[in-house]
Amino acid sequence: MTFDDHYQLAMTELQGTEILRDNYAPPLHKLLLRLGFSMRPPHYASMPVNMLTTGIPFGILWSGLMWLFVWEDQIGMTVSIALWAGFFAGMLFGIGMAIYYRAAARKHGLSSWTQLAMK
Repeated sequence: MTFDDHYQLAMTELQGTEILRDNYAPPLHKLLLRLGFSMRPPHYASMPVNMLTTGIPFGILWSGLMWLFVWEDQIGMTVSIALWAGFFAGMLFGIGMAIYYRAAARKHGLSSWTQLAMK
């Protein structure tokens, strides 16, 4: 079974749940698919993959906005402190999102990625 076949089975299963489409096919996920990455929907991805694909963009965006609007003019705030703050914010957000996706998959009784091929 090809990745595209697997992906379509996953999308069909997700559409049969109460989960919103933007939740199981978020914009970053769609972008990575268009760029040629074989990305499982977040509810079928592993915890580390969800941590990285949600935490890294969040940490970069959050620390960049915080630097521009808050930290740039603060005395004692250095770029290295801002980068560490962004790293930890991204890590916490990524962990939270990975836990959320795992809990939502269990709540809605979704199959595992490997079980989809057996249906």
